[in-house]
Amino acid sequence: MPRIDRTVAVLCAALAVILTAASCTAGGSERPPVPLLIEGSDDAPDAAGPDGQVPVPELETPAGMLAWSDCTAATVDRLGTAAGTSAEYQCAQLVAPLEAPGVPGLGSTPVNLLRVGTGPTPLVVVNDAAGVPGTLFAAQLAESLSPEMLTTFSLIGVDRRGTGTSFDTSCVRPQDRETVLSYDPAATTTEELRALQSATESAAKECTLVLDELTRAFDGFRTAGDLEQLRGELGLERLHAIGRGEGSQTLTTYAQRFPGSVGRLVLDGVPDPNLDAVGLAEEQARSAESALDAFLTDCANGPDCALGPDPRQTLDALLDELAASPAPTEGAPLTRGLATNAILLGLADRASWPELADRIAGAVDGRGQDLAALVEPLLTSAGGDQPRFEAMLISGCNDTRDRIPPNRVAELASEWTQRHPYFGGLAAQRLMLCSSWPIPTDEPESPDVDGLPPIPLIATALDPVTPGLGSAKAAEALSGSVLVDWQGAGHGALGVSTCATRVAEDYLLHGEVPADTVVCPP
Repeated sequence: MPRIDRTVAVLCAALAVILTAASCTAGGSERPPVPLLIEGSDDAPDAAGPDGQVPVPELETPAGMLAWSDCTAATVDRLGTAAGTSAEYQCAQLVAPLEAPGVPGLGSTPVNLLRVGTGPTPLVVVNDAAGVPGTLFAAQLAESLSPEMLTTFSLIGVDRRGTGTSFDTSCVRPQDRETVLSYDPAATTTEELRALQSATESAAKECTLVLDELTRAFDGFRTAGDLEQLRGELGLERLHAIGRGEGSQTLTTYAQRFPGSVGRLVLDGVPDPNLDAVGLAEEQARSAESALDAFLTDCANGPDCALGPDPRQTLDALLDELAASPAPTEGAPLTRGLATNAILLGLADRASWPELADRIAGAVDGRGQDLAALVEPLLTSAGGDQPRFEAMLISGCNDTRDRIPPNRVAELASEWTQRHPYFGGLAAQRLMLCSSWPIPTDEPESPDVDGLPPIPLIATALDPVTPGLGSAKAAEALSGSVLVDWQGAGHGALGVSTCATRVAEDYLLHGEVPADTVVCPP
């Protein structure tokens, strides 16, 4: 895709986490199940009930229309080996105002959409900005949902501005992306981190130069505005949506900004709203360490562990070898840092843990390409999708005002590598991404909203991206939410945990709401 000309406000982009899932129990396996409360249904009234609770919103058939066209072949190409065999996909484009705080009139931005399913009611799917683009995530999620879901809803995946095939924010030099993602997690002094500091400073400088006034136009606040525009163009009174990880956080922003437009929402992991950037980073490191422990134990107890009888020893030996001598690949050399980033990404996909073991074993045998491939979407564009590194940088930094100076990053790296030996250094280094990024201007604060409809909020105990403990705290803070606590591992539970998926589907399809916290076994 072409680079962004700072004088051009419109860019036409090319359309472009094995824990066995089990049945659901509520309140723990040693207690009787908590009954489900039918809190509302399609016939539920609009006003609050006698107990003051807001009923579940009705499902709607949209009155509006977007210009959808078949994009099955292109989507199958983008999905690659994850492609389904029979699904049909349609694509469309939303044209949204491209504006930054205090800088209106910058024109518009394309927000690309993908629809899958034959149901009459739109169900919008929002993923992490730095994760799989929303269009592809919707296509993947559809493969794991029940047939009734796909005949009741049409899933609409959203490539958020600055992600996937939407507005192209490619602005970081390839060598700076590689430096950041390849950096040795064992570097813990200011001097050892000097080259990382230089790369993050360069990334911030280049993006500020390329994007100019648009630098601040990519964040969760403006994505929530895009979703409200999408609701309007679909002709819906309320937006029904699924969010995962940081995408769920964006939907909470939506609920705060547009409470009257909130329909049936399912939030699959939400970051802890009580923590600052440093607290969130360490919590991610802690959860990632626990997920890695579960992965290594799972492999060791399996019948054919590719990592041998002592997987941890095999992994440690590989990382030590890569620290001394990076392995060549078709792209960036496989360093200890790049391998650690790849393993972190692999831990997020629970269903692919056996494949992750194979990738690590391949690197042990001198074939590092398969392990390095997990990081390629962050480093380079592929299948029409822009590199994901920029979304991690731009949206991530625009969504926080915390700026951690390099000397403090070094202190944290030194502390965290002792407490979290695999991922502590990496988590501390990620804080340096925003050290040189412009601090966002103040936005009008969205009020805390009471009186929202019931919202199932799913927490995954060993989620390396949005830790389950933090998601549980988010459920306490969000009005109307009911916690679904999956004791599993990976990033997100929908489509992975039978229990959590069933609770979500019962809510979306029939308006059934758990009366209390639901605990789903691993």
